[in-house]
Amino acid sequence: MATAQNQQTLYADRGWVEIQFEVGDMVYLPLQPYRQSSLKQKGVEKLKPNFDQLYRVIRRVGQVAYELELPQGSKIHNIFHVSCLKNALGQQVIVTDELPPMDDEGHLVLQLKAIIDTRERQLWSRMV
Repeated sequence: MATAQNQQTLYADRGWVEIQFEVGDMVYLPLQPYRQSSLKQKGVEKLKPNFDQLYRVIRRVGQVAYELELPQGSKIHNIFHVSCLKNALGQQVIVTDELPPMDDEGHLVLQLKAIIDTRERQLWSRMV
């Protein structure tokens, strides 16, 4: 029985990673769009990403809970389990709401920087 328990413990702990955040770190918080509408921005909810806004860690509460700095009008509790948070990678995280430039017809205005490489392939009876 002990051998079976040890084997299952090893199997369960194989993918386990201890996650910790420091005070002042920026983290993503997954929001359920139809339940937590006080933090979500308006628009088509089902097409928006789950992790869309960054929040700052204010303090650590216990071993696995963190208090986040939420906006003033939010109607949810500001303490979350570590499994609900996702670390924002990079030294400086810049969140922008600006869209890329578009022309009058609504198409993206793209500018070519450089052509890195080209290759030709035969597709049926022609070269592409």
